[in-house]
Amino acid sequence: MKFATRRPNVTVRVLPLEVGTHAGLDGPFIVLGFPEDVAPDVAYAATRLGDAFAESAEIVGRIKVDFESLESVASSPDASAELFAKEYPGRHESRAGVPPLSVAQE
Repeated sequence: MKFATRRPNVTVRVLPLEVGTHAGLDGPFIVLGFPEDVAPDVAYAATRLGDAFAESAEIVGRIKVDFESLESVASSPDASAELFAKEYPGRHESRAGVPPLSVAQE
């Protein structure tokens, strides 16, 4: 995550333990969204039973709902960045053109 957090197209969101069971426990998943006139959205999921690609609008829609449910309970990007910086000091360096994260020291 050290380098991923420095990318302008990456946002890290922490999911608090208090959330309990959630859609992300089965494994990582990705939704690739495309402009409507180019291609339909597709999804990829890695589970204990194996990897799968979904092209069905119904299944891709379900995975989008799972993502939205995770987003709704995850810490904000700023709160997540502060937690990350606190837990991993020195790993929140600036990326080109973006000021370094400021974290208040207690």
